[in-house]
Amino acid sequence: MDGIIGFLIVLPYSLINRPIKLKFPLLAMAVAMLLDLDHFAAAHSFSISDAISIEAYPGTHSLTMAVIFPSIIYVWKHNFRVTWIVFLALLSHVIRDAGLWGVPLFFPFSSTIKLPYGLYLLVILALQQTIFYERRQHVRHFLQLCK
Repeated sequence: MDGIIGFLIVLPYSLINRPIKLKFPLLAMAVAMLLDLDHFAAAHSFSISDAISIEAYPGTHSLTMAVIFPSIIYVWKHNFRVTWIVFLALLSHVIRDAGLWGVPLFFPFSSTIKLPYGLYLLVILALQQTIFYERRQHVRHFLQLCK
């Protein structure tokens, strides 16, 4: 489900570009799904039943890591768009897990926090709007260059 949410958050960005390219929504889907690989590390097992029955979410399911990982990608690739897509995918995953089960939001500085369901929905919808805002900024910059 995390991959689908990541895909849907970034999909409008691809739909307003011509030609339509699905590479960014697919990247968001892959990143959101790959984050769950840490469940296997936390369970010390490759068993799916062990991975889904861990007692607490690992530290990678936190806002701290949702900022650190994209920052590393930006330093490495110097591509703001890819960095932004990775950040949104990780953030949507962390927020979803925080809304449903609770996660250590500010790892290692906080314990597990569970967001109220209404706040979870509001944040997910707001994330999608950031895609439109980022796109409008590029259009404004382009129009200023054309003057």
